[in-house]
Amino acid sequence: KMRNLQRCVSELEEEKQQLVKKKTKVESEIRKEYMEKIQGAQKGPANKSHAKELQELLREKQQEVKQLQKDCIRYLERISALEKTVKALEFVHTESQKDLDVTKGNLAQAVEHRKKAQAELSSFKILLDDTQSEAARVLADNLKLKKELQSNKESIKSQIKQKDEDLLRRLEQAEEKHRKEKKNMQEKLDALHREKAHVEETLAEIQVSLTRKDQEMKELQGSLDSTLAQLAAFTKSMSSLQDDRDRVIDEAKKWERRFGDAIQTKEEEVRLKEENCIALKDQLRQMAIHMEELKITVSRLEHDKEIWESKAQTELQHHQKAYDKLQEENKELTSQLEDARQLYHDSKNELTKLESELKSLKDQTTDLNNSLEKCKEHENNLEGIIKQQEADIQNCKFSCEQLETDLAASRELTSRLHDEINAKEQKIISLLSGKEEAIQLAVEELHQQHSKEIKELENLLSQEEEENVALEEENKRALEKTNQLTEALEAIKKESFEQKAQLDSFVKSMSSLQDDRDRIVSDYRQLEERHLSAILEKDQLIQDAAAENNKLKEEMRGLRSHMDDLNSENAKLDAELVQYRRDLNEVIAIKDSQQKQLLDTQLQQNKELRNECTKLEERLKGLEAEKQSLQMSSDALQKEKQGLSKEIKNLQTQLTALQEEGTLGVYHAQL
Repeated sequence: KMRNLQRCVSELEEEKQQLVKKKTKVESEIRKEYMEKIQGAQKGPANKSHAKELQELLREKQQEVKQLQKDCIRYLERISALEKTVKALEFVHTESQKDLDVTKGNLAQAVEHRKKAQAELSSFKILLDDTQSEAARVLADNLKLKKELQSNKESIKSQIKQKDEDLLRRLEQAEEKHRKEKKNMQEKLDALHREKAHVEETLAEIQVSLTRKDQEMKELQGSLDSTLAQLAAFTKSMSSLQDDRDRVIDEAKKWERRFGDAIQTKEEEVRLKEENCIALKDQLRQMAIHMEELKITVSRLEHDKEIWESKAQTELQHHQKAYDKLQEENKELTSQLEDARQLYHDSKNELTKLESELKSLKDQTTDLNNSLEKCKEHENNLEGIIKQQEADIQNCKFSCEQLETDLAASRELTSRLHDEINAKEQKIISLLSGKEEAIQLAVEELHQQHSKEIKELENLLSQEEEENVALEEENKRALEKTNQLTEALEAIKKESFEQKAQLDSFVKSMSSLQDDRDRIVSDYRQLEERHLSAILEKDQLIQDAAAENNKLKEEMRGLRSHMDDLNSENAKLDAELVQYRRDLNEVIAIKDSQQKQLLDTQLQQNKELRNECTKLEERLKGLEAEKQSLQMSSDALQKEKQGLSKEIKNLQTQLTALQEEGTLGVYHAQL
C-alpha cells in the first residue's frame, strides 16, 4: 500500500510538473500572442468598440484570474490537507517507530531469553548427559552387584558344599573310627570269649585232673590203708612170727623207704602244686590288674567317645548355626537384591519419566526455536515493512517538500503573473484607446484559448481530485495497514509474553529435573553405601569363614593327635594283649597244679568276667543304638542337605531370572 501511495505521489508530482510546464508554456504562448496582438493593435487603427471588447475581455480575464486564484487557494487547502495527512503519517510513523523500538527491545529481550534458554538447555543437556551417564553407571553397578551376589552365592554354595563334604568326611571318619573301635571291641570280646572258653576248658581239665588226683589220692589212701593193714598184720605176724623178724624188718624198712619216698614225692608234688597255685594266684592278680586297666582304658575310651560326641554335637550345632547364619545372609542378600531390583525399577521408571520430560522439553525447545524463528522472520518482515514505510514516508516528505517548493514557485508565478497582468492591464487600458478592434479580436482569441486552457485545467484538476481521492484511500489503507501492524506488534508482544511464560515453565521443569537429578544422585549414593556395606559384610563373612576354617583345622589337628594317642593306646593294648596271651599260655601250661580253692576263685572271677561281658555287651548295644542315632542324624543331615540343594537350585533359578531381567533392562536402556 505504501508503494502504491508512493507511486501515486510520484505520479502526482510528475503531473504537477507537467501542469507547471504546460502552464508556463501556455503563459509564454499567451504572452507571445498577447504581445503580438498588442503590437498588431498598436500598428492597426484605433477602435473604441474594440477597446471596449478588450476591456470586457480584460475583465473576464481578471475574473478568470480570480477564479484561478480561488482554484489555487483550493489547491493550497488540498495541499494543506495533504500536509496534515503527511503529518498524520509522520505521527503514525513515529508511533510505529516507537512500537518498532519497543518490539526491537522485546525482541532483544526475547533473544536474550532465548540465549539464556539455550544456555540453560545446554546446561540441562549436560545435566541430562550426566544423569544418563550416572544412570548407566548405576546400571553397571547394579550388574556388578548382581555378579558379586552371584559370586557370593556361588562362594556360599561352595562353602556349604565344602562344609557338607567336611561334615560327611568327618561323619565317615567317625563311622570308620566307631567301626574300628567296634571291630576292636568285638575282637577283644571274641578274644575274651575264647579266653573264657579256654579258661573253662582248662578249668574242666583241671577239675578232671583234680578228680583224677583225688582218685589217685584215694587210691594212695587205700594203698596206704592197705599198707597200714599190712603193717598191722605184719606187726601181728611179727608177734607171731618172730622167726621172720629180720625179713619183716627188712620188708618194713623197704616199705618205710617206699612210703617215705612216696610221701616225699607226694610232698614234692604238693609243694609244686602250691607253687603252681601261688603262680596262678599271681597270674590271676595280674589278670585282675590287667582287667582293671582294660576297664580304665574302656572307660577312658567311653569318655573320649563322649567327648568326641559332644564335640561332634558342638560341631553340628556350629554347622547348624553357620547354616542358619548363611540362610539369614541369603535372606538378607535376597532382600538386598529385591531392594536393588526395586531401586533399579524405580530408577528405570524415573529415567523413562526423565526421557519423556526431556522429549517434551525438546519438543518445547523446538517449538520455541520455531516460534523464535517465526518471530525473527516476522521481525525481519516488520523491519523490512517499517524500512519501506520509512522510505515511503521520506519519499512522501520529499514529495511534499517538492510540492511545497512547487506551490511556493507557483504562488510566486501567480503573484508575478498577477502583477504582470495588472501592469499589462494598465498598459492595455492606457494603450487601448485606439486599438479596440484588434484587442477585441485578440481578447476573443485569448478568451477562447483561455477557455480551452481552463477546461484543460479543470480536467487536470478533476484528475488531481480523483488522484487525491485515491491518495486519501491509499492513506486510509496505510492507516489500516498501520493498525494491522500495531495489531501484529501486539500479537508479537503476546507471543513474546507466551514465550516468556513457556520459558518460565521450561525453567520450572528444568528445576524439577534438577530436583529429580538430586534425588537420583542421593539414591545412587544410598546404593553405593549399601554396596559398601554389602562388601564389608562379605569381607566379614570371608573373615568369619577363614576363622571357622582355622578353627576346624585346629580341631582336625586335635582329632589327629587324639587319633595318634588312640593308635598308641591301641598298640599298647595290643602289646598287653600279646603279653596277656603269653601269660595265659603260661597259666595254661601250669594249670595242672591248681587246687579247688583256685577253682572257686576262678569260678568267682568267671562270674565277674561274665558280668563284665554282659556289661560290655550292653555297652556295645548302647554303642549300636548311638550308631543308629548317628545314622539317623546323618540321614536327617542328608535330607537337610538335599533341601539346601533344592533351595540353592531355586536361588539359582531366581538369579538366572534376575540376570535375564537385568539384561533385558540393560537392553531397554540401550534402546
